[in-house]
Amino acid sequence: MMIDAPETVDSERILEAARLPPEERPPAVRRIMASFGSNFREARVAARMSQQDVERLTGIPQHYISTLERGRENPTLETMTRLAEAIGKPLADLLRP
Repeated sequence: MMIDAPETVDSERILEAARLPPEERPPAVRRIMASFGSNFREARVAARMSQQDVERLTGIPQHYISTLERGRENPTLETMTRLAEAIGKPLADLLRP
């Protein structure tokens, strides 16, 4: 899969976008958040795990998991990795569009 990306990454711009309310974030950021959230939910349900089960395994609050599954959170790489490990899926699978 080919991803269109600029030649250089402006980390300050990315950090600014992450701090914006979800509806004001750039479309690419919103798409990634929505893809991760929906893929995570689908994999969690397939693993027959509740949000509370994931909370117990990761220490990540259930309300955050719920918001993340709706694409309203911008999780860190560490958080995404912990969530992926909790449900036994590679992180790359959860980031697919």
